[in-house]
Amino acid sequence: MERLAGRMGGTTKWPYNDSPCLDADFFKVVADKLIMQSGIRPLLHTVAVEAIVEGGVIRGVITESKSGRQAILAKCVVDCTGDADIAHLAGAQYTVCPKEDSLGVTAVFNASGVDKQRFLEYTEANPRTYRDWSRTWAQEGDGSGKEDSLRSPYLDTEFEEARKSGAIWGWTTGGSRFEIL
Repeated sequence: MERLAGRMGGTTKWPYNDSPCLDADFFKVVADKLIMQSGIRPLLHTVAVEAIVEGGVIRGVITESKSGRQAILAKCVVDCTGDADIAHLAGAQYTVCPKEDSLGVTAVFNASGVDKQRFLEYTEANPRTYRDWSRTWAQEGDGSGKEDSLRSPYLDTEFEEARKSGAIWGWTTGGSRFEIL
């Protein structure tokens, strides 16, 4: 996706390392292009509300959208809901990982009104790498260590200090939501 987005003009260089950054809004354009090139007809803003099961096999799903309720039959149903919604609706067995073993919410976000030069100066004075992420969870790479020295603006310590000082509040248990005062 990053290579296609780069060819389409949908990436920018991160300010703190040499990696390309896929623009969040442009991600949708790239994803739509890949889906259309694959011959798939996307159903946007559509929710699977029921599984069609015959003889213990999922044969399709019932969806709801602005077009109303529809049945979609398929030779093969792939549950890519991210939450095993189709498996659950079909009564299939599935596993729910303990919260502490679940994938964390991304720490990447956009902000406006930031003094970019001051931010860059701060990241130069306080360099972090992807290896530093292991302070809060077990970092797993491909084993080569190639990501270990890649620069990253992982600012978990700064956010924790801001929470403790009261500069930000509303921090949830997982640290995935905050509001700036």
